Amino acid sequence: MLKIGLTGGIGSGKSVVSSRFAQLGVPIIDTDIIARKLVKPGTETLKLITAHFGKQVLHKDGRLNRQTLARIIFQHRAQRKILETLLHPRINTEIKRQLTQINATPVHPEAGQQANYVMIVIPLLFENHFEFMVDKILLIYADENQRINRVRQRDQRDIKEIKQIISTQINPALAFDRADDILMNDNDLAHLYLLIDALHQKYSLEAV
Repeated sequence: MLKIGLTGGIGSGKSVVSSRFAQLGVPIIDTDIIARKLVKPGTETLKLITAHFGKQVLHKDGRLNRQTLARIIFQHRAQRKILETLLHPRINTEIKRQLTQINATPVHPEAGQQANYVMIVIPLLFENHFEFMVDKILLIYADENQRINRVRQRDQRDIKEIKQIISTQINPALAFDRADDILMNDNDLAHLYLLIDALHQKYSLEAV
């Protein structure tokens, strides 16, 4: 089955795009969702994270404080690498498990039951060198001001913190160079859906 890697910087609109593809019957594997499940209270992964970063990265109820952890890893590259060694092998294992499950599911796109390709959402695909996991890369792009405004509204983060996160992500020019397809998220939702629907037709034909 054709594997499309969906990527883009923080605030570019990956969730909106993947949701639309899901509405079109495309199986979605979202590494952010996988990561959240891996760090639920009581999991081995959360215990390992807490052992290294300390209880400062936990809420009082034992849940991972994602914003506190984000501040640590985006300020200290070495700490980010340690977190990646804890998460990435487990994420890769779960991606493979889900791919096996999807491949075992009968494909009947004409009945709207499942598309003949799968989309894997990997926010830091280029930064973490995950190109090997997919056949094609779809980059979603929005300009920096749009992204900052979206993240501020969504997460109530400080502008300085958002810009710091953006600075750790791949330069847009390099991402444009390395992507197979580029989806411009700089208009309204109706326009974005038209672009996604056209890509869906394209990928459906390429997967045959």
